[in-house]
Amino acid sequence: MPNDKTKEIPILAEELPLQILLAEDNRVNQKIVLNILKKLGYSADAVSNGLEVLNALKRQKYDIILMDMQMPVMGGLEATKKIYEQFSPTEIPYIISVTGNEIESDKQLCFDAGMNDYLTKPIGIQDLIEVLRKYQEQIK
Repeated sequence: MPNDKTKEIPILAEELPLQILLAEDNRVNQKIVLNILKKLGYSADAVSNGLEVLNALKRQKYDIILMDMQMPVMGGLEATKKIYEQFSPTEIPYIISVTGNEIESDKQLCFDAGMNDYLTKPIGIQDLIEVLRKYQEQIK
């Protein structure tokens, strides 16, 4: 019997339907994360900087933002602070920092800015499932 790892991946979107926005300026990273989300059953929107995040939030409500820390025009920390300034608490999505740094002080900067969780690159499918399940626990 062949070892099919895709059978081990839950179609999380069936259990936890979410509107997800990916903020990532690197096209390769963007494709990788969108592909992982697709395997979980999600069709996410993608933008390449924090200003585009703010504009996307004005057009539509998102449950989750996967927010890259370092982007041109406006980075993740600044975008998160502006989200808290410009939107009401009921409009603010669950914001997950996505960064290549695993430094504890960077993690604290993310939480201080208002982010809810933290993922390091490269993002693994199990890591993403874990943070999405944390979000699920938060909304219960």
